[in-house]
Amino acid sequence: MRIESAIEHDYWLEVIIDGRLFRSGEKYTILELGYAVYLMNQDDEDWLRENSDFIPADPSDSRSGLKSGHGLLITADPILVALALESWWSRNGVPKRQDVPLPIPTAYEAVEIVRNRKILNDFNNKMTGSVPGLEIVVNRRGKMNNLISKKKDYKTELNQRYCEVQRIQFPNWKNYFERPFAQDGRPPVFLVQEAFRNIIFNPSASKHEREKLSKLIPDGEHHKWFRSMNSSQALALSIFGNLAIHDSLDCLTDLQDDEGDNLFGEELITSSNFSMEHKINYLGERRQTSLDGYISGNYRIAIECKFTESEVGTCSRPRLTSADSNYESEYCNGKYSLQRARNERCSLSEIGVLYWEYLPAFFKWGNDVDLDPCPLNANYQLVRNILAVGVKEDRSTSTENGHVVLIYDERNPAFMSGGVGFIAYSETKVALQRPAMLRKCSWQRITKCIRQENILPWLSEQLTIKYGL
Repeated sequence: MRIESAIEHDYWLEVIIDGRLFRSGEKYTILELGYAVYLMNQDDEDWLRENSDFIPADPSDSRSGLKSGHGLLITADPILVALALESWWSRNGVPKRQDVPLPIPTAYEAVEIVRNRKILNDFNNKMTGSVPGLEIVVNRRGKMNNLISKKKDYKTELNQRYCEVQRIQFPNWKNYFERPFAQDGRPPVFLVQEAFRNIIFNPSASKHEREKLSKLIPDGEHHKWFRSMNSSQALALSIFGNLAIHDSLDCLTDLQDDEGDNLFGEELITSSNFSMEHKINYLGERRQTSLDGYISGNYRIAIECKFTESEVGTCSRPRLTSADSNYESEYCNGKYSLQRARNERCSLSEIGVLYWEYLPAFFKWGNDVDLDPCPLNANYQLVRNILAVGVKEDRSTSTENGHVVLIYDERNPAFMSGGVGFIAYSETKVALQRPAMLRKCSWQRITKCIRQENILPWLSEQLTIKYGL
């Protein structure tokens, strides 16, 4: 089960599980047993049968067996039990802020919460320390190991493909690459002076056409790893850039996102309103947000491109070490709270970055309360993109005048269900005041669209050879 969000209200906890809306049931004696009860707004008996648990009968307590059905979910899932416990206590002695998302504990944190739960009824004391859903955690660990295994296979397969390209297209590899065929599982990396060869050009392109494509990324705006064949920036330039300079971006106008909605809304995408590495200069940042792709106009679209990345992009402050010059003043422990004698809960706010000034206009997060963990920590890059299209230069805000598109490789385990990138996307979307401000689509869906439209067939061919797309 994928627990997408949990929000505490006046008298109930609202949880979204696999896209289904539940409310916690009020039954503390069941929580003492290590189970939780959730009520489903709309019955889905097949789902309930597959995901529910059974509380066995106990004749000594005159308790018959309890099972799910007809909108009633009984679960021993430690995370759902931990959330229900927290919700129960928030209404019975430990009040919590209402109508804001609760931090969802990890499986291992949840096990400890359930193991150490308070039991008030003497007849349930025998359940002290028990965690009926422990097996669920073990199974989850198996799934995580499976994702890790898939990631290794994914990277290995890509490297094998790159090596074949290297052998066939660059037989004198020393003239083009830093190292010979992929060593230690690393992809080929072009020499500095040969970095342009990481872009897919029309084989018959003129010098002017090559320069036009290359200049879509301004000087000095190439990512650190642009020279690596794994570069998402090089891939984005090869696809969106070629469509742009050949006046073919409009072939994506009717492209649908993963949820079946129009990926780019009602906007007409043209070469004239498309740019790459577009800078946003009004969020108070030391290092300005730079959008991988950008559709300008009254309605603005930010495009965030990922390929082999293991995450969407996290906040740097919790990653500071004592070796960093700004460690003492700007290190953050991952919580949105006052730290290190700062006056602001966010160390970025302390230095004038305006994220938290604008966030409540777009997200269900208050900026006047402590949050643990900080919702920007793991979802940082997507949040910056939302602000980039939602905040205007005059500092006005609107949830209606733009959205963000996340492009990813569907083979990348990080963006499969349960992966780090998938979770960041889901958490960010659920927290939005208008969820349609965030959409996602795979490179595979985009390349399929290009082929169906029979646009730039040489591009499709090279995308298959180099990337397997």
